[in-house]
Amino acid sequence: MNRELRPLRWTDIRTAYRLACDPDERREARDHSLPTFRGHLRWMWRWVGGGDYLAWVILDQGKPAGLVRAESSFTTWRLWVVDADVPLREQEMSIVLFPAFRGKRLASWAIREAAEKLDTRDGSITAYIRKGNRASMGAFRKAGFRFTGRVIEGLSQFVYGED
Repeated sequence: MNRELRPLRWTDIRTAYRLACDPDERREARDHSLPTFRGHLRWMWRWVGGGDYLAWVILDQGKPAGLVRAESSFTTWRLWVVDADVPLREQEMSIVLFPAFRGKRLASWAIREAAEKLDTRDGSITAYIRKGNRASMGAFRKAGFRFTGRVIEGLSQFVYGED
C-alpha cells in the first residue's frame, strides 16, 4: 500500500479545482453551486499554508486521489460547573476523492491519518455529513468517528475519538 498525505501547495491548484467541480462533490457540499476559478483562487489562499485551514493531498501510488481538510473555528460554551465561558475549538473535517479512487478504503485511511495530525487538546474534530451520504458516513465511522445523534441544518454530526 503506497499511500501518502502531503500538505496542499500552490502546484495543486488544478487538482483541487477539478475536485471542487466534481458533480458528486457539489451534490454533497453545503454550497451546491459550481465554483469559479477566481473563487477557487480565494479558497486556495486560505488553505495553502496552514493556520486555521489545513489541507492535505491524498496520494495513492504517487497519483493525486483527493483532498482531506480541516477548518478550525472557536465557539464559547457556558460551563455551569465552573460558572465560566470556555472557548472550545472545533476542527471540521471533510474529504473528497476522485471517482476512480472511491470504494477502495482510501477515504477512511486518509481521514484517520489527518485526524492524527490535528491537535485535539482544546477541542474536537467534527464532520457534518448529509443524511443520504452513506459512503462518507461509513468512511468516517471506520476512521474512528461516531455519530453524536445531532442533526444540524440537515447534516449529521460525527465526532472523532470521544466516547
